[in-house]
Amino acid sequence: TGVSIWQRGPTLYAAVQTLDTRYEIATDGLTLDEWTHVVLLWDGSTLTLLENGNVEASVSSVSSSVEDDDNSEIYLGQPNHMRTGNGRFDMDSLALYDYVLSQDNIVYLMNNEV
Repeated sequence: TGVSIWQRGPTLYAAVQTLDTRYEIATDGLTLDEWTHVVLLWDGSTLTLLENGNVEASVSSVSSSVEDDDNSEIYLGQPNHMRTGNGRFDMDSLALYDYVLSQDNIVYLMNNEV
């Protein structure tokens, strides 16, 4: 079980894998070779992907069992089980929160150095 986010060309993918189900979302909005602020939110029931402060994709009814699993993993880039040609990306900064940010919080963080 775990949470992953990865890029393949202009497509950004995110997924939550529970013990029995995989929830995946994707967006084709990335402009290659341009800085993009990306946020993945998971509140225990909805997985949401934001680019530059805007909601681009979401899926509801995601099980909250991942947070209760001590073996959960977080992947950035290519998960170990995937052997496909995923894109490379540079990361300026990374922040992990143990609570869900509001869209206003996200836009503030995007426009101000943390």
